[in-house]
This record gives sequence, C-alpha cells and structure tokens, in this order.
Amino acid sequence: GAGGGGGGASPGVAVERVRLLFRLRSYFGGVLCVAWSGDGRCLVAGGEDDLISVVSVALGRVVARAQGHRSWVLDVAFQPTPAAKNSPGANARNSLAADTQYSLPPSPRSYCFASVGADGLLAFWDFSPPAGFHTGPHSPAVHTGPDAGVNGSASDANGAPAADGAPGGAAAAPTPAPCFRAVPLLSPVVAAAVDPQPVSALLYGRAVLLVASTAGHLRTFARAG
Repeated sequence: GAGGGGGGASPGVAVERVRLLFRLRSYFGGVLCVAWSGDGRCLVAGGEDDLISVVSVALGRVVARAQGHRSWVLDVAFQPTPAAKNSPGANARNSLAADTQYSLPPSPRSYCFASVGADGLLAFWDFSPPAGFHTGPHSPAVHTGPDAGVNGSASDANGAPAADGAPGGAAAAPTPAPCFRAVPLLSPVVAAAVDPQPVSALLYGRAVLLVASTAGHLRTFARAG
C-alpha cells in the first residue's frame, strides 16, 4: 500500500511483510492523496504543492509531474482497468483464501487518471510511460493473498537496497523530489470547475464518476462509451 503525510513523504510498502520500499518527498508541502494503478506499477500522489507526482513503482522515483490545479490536490484516482481472469475480483471465493496467488493485469499503453482539488476543478490526465518504466529494483511480480501489496525490497535515497535488518525499512531515507524541470510536465487532457467549493473526494467507477465537495455536494458524471 501507500500513504501520504503532512511531512511531504509518500511511502510505498509491501503489505504482506509491512516493509518500506521507498519514501518520496513532494516538491513542496504535504502529500494529501495517493492512488495505485490497476497493474500495481504506477503511483500518483497529489498535495499541497498543487501538483501530481507520477511515480514508477519499479524504479521507486518520480518520472513526471502533472500541473493544472490552482490549489491543493485533494484526491486522485486511476481509470478502472479490466481485472485479470485470476484476480481476486474475478473469483470472490478464492480471494478469501490467504494463500491465493494472482498475477498483475497487463500494463496499459498509457495510464489515465483523474484528480480533484481545493480549486473546485476536476481534471483528467494521460501519461504514456517511457522505456524502462516497468523495470527496476522494485518491479512487482506476483501478489499473494487478497491484501498483498507490490513485492520488492526497501531502498535508500539513491535507490540501492536497504539493509534487510532494518525493521520496516527504517534505513530508507526519503528521496528528495527532483528539480521542477528535471522530469516531464503533463497538462490536463480536460479540466473543468465542478463546484465553487473545494472538491475533496473522487470515485472513478466503470460507468460513472462521483465527486464530493466540502459543501456537502455529491455530483455524478456518466462516463462516455
């Protein structure tokens, strides 16, 4: 799993072993939201820097940033992808077994995700991964059990494996955010104001997309196609 924090670090962990894989600093301020892609190979994180960081899980580093919000990014979500035939979603009974093994679904040619923020915007993004995006020290392979995370080992700030004896990967220091111009900058495919108040939650379904604002408004959008 992954999580954000007010300190601006977004950790990646292997849930079945509760080990830290890597820690990434935001460009500025705290990390407020994190989402994993359906194939487990891409992670996006937004926060108080008004940006969305696109992370290669295999490499354990930021490979692109998305810029388009004019205030804090409060939630992010990937477009749903078809589940693998042997994934837990395809067989609910098997997913309850602790020793269930399932493969990650194929990686898409591009990752589509949406974001909402304190500026009331709903934005859609498209990221085409560069060569080498899926290969690295933290490359995910096979998930084990319904709550399994991405397999891998802890890394230090330079991407080298951390000492296995460090409990929870404590030796892995946060990797500083790359300079603003050091990675590609994405622009939104579409961005529109959907509420005059901050939009704090986003649910990206297969048929509909729901957003909720701090004013208590819940809006539903039908997905085209």
